[in-house]
Amino acid sequence: MNALQLLVICAILIAVVLVLFLPFPRWQRKVDTRVDRPPIPVASRDDDQYWYAGFFYSNPNDPELFVPRRFGFGWTLNFGHPRARLFVITLLVMLFVLMLVPPLAVALFGGIVSDATRLDVSHRNGIEELQEESPLILPLSTGSPAEQAGATGRAERSCVPGRGLWSKGRGRQS
Repeated sequence: MNALQLLVICAILIAVVLVLFLPFPRWQRKVDTRVDRPPIPVASRDDDQYWYAGFFYSNPNDPELFVPRRFGFGWTLNFGHPRARLFVITLLVMLFVLMLVPPLAVALFGGIVSDATRLDVSHRNGIEELQEESPLILPLSTGSPAEQAGATGRAERSCVPGRGLWSKGRGRQS
């Protein structure tokens, strides 16, 4: 994923958060300034019929988006309110997209960029020296180090768990 794609995703997420929660303070001011309006009759929030599993409050007749929790401190969403449903659906879609994007990126681009470097082992005066080269792009189609060595003509080592790590300058496996 390049920087432009990440920027677009971040902009979309910020826009969703602003659309969902920016109007909330204005609603609160409207409610506080309208004194002449009679109160809206609301069913008791302690009725068991509105609490699912004791934690989820859903009352479509209650105009409040946030309601006090039934037990303990804090607030919870009124899942009967349309904005609460929109918020939950948005979270689920974002979670689904975030779970779907990495496998699709690997499938579409066909490889991974590794921070591993190629190491050349040279002998000078009976001492083995390791020399680094540029970072690798390891295609997913070649799996074993033997296949990679056959493809490039040189053996390559990287920081792979269980395969060891070449220590720089010593020419031995640590």
